[in-house]
Amino acid sequence: MNIGYYDKLLTFLNYDVKKLNVDDILAKGEELEVTFPNSLVRFYYYFGNCNEVLNGYYKFFKLEDIKIWHKGIVFGTNDENGTLGIKLKDLNDTKDPTVYYTHKDTDDWFSELNYRGSEAFFFNIACMNILYHKSYVAVANIPIAKY
Repeated sequence: MNIGYYDKLLTFLNYDVKKLNVDDILAKGEELEVTFPNSLVRFYYYFGNCNEVLNGYYKFFKLEDIKIWHKGIVFGTNDENGTLGIKLKDLNDTKDPTVYYTHKDTDDWFSELNYRGSEAFFFNIACMNILYHKSYVAVANIPIAKY
């Protein structure tokens, strides 16, 4: 993916986002004994310090909270019952692995939103989470009329 898209996406925020150090992201992968896909590295580089993106409709873990769980790396959740992640076997099989959802009570992994690659998933979710946050701000600033 063209990194210019991520740079453009940053312009929709009302403040400068401090980017994470790529070496820190890669070190987290080494700590977990996996190689993170470029899409995950890029997402955390741009948005690892951005609460609006990490905590929108989807909730992403802080870099230090990414972990191995249920035979995958997990990095977020879309509800309190499960996690978002990439299967460990997919990290070796493809450059653009699929992002999955797994429920806390099962080992089953389900393709999240039918994305067939993490590049599209991370970018689209960053867009969606920024819009999610912006809609909250917009609604919160609408005065309620007295009746």
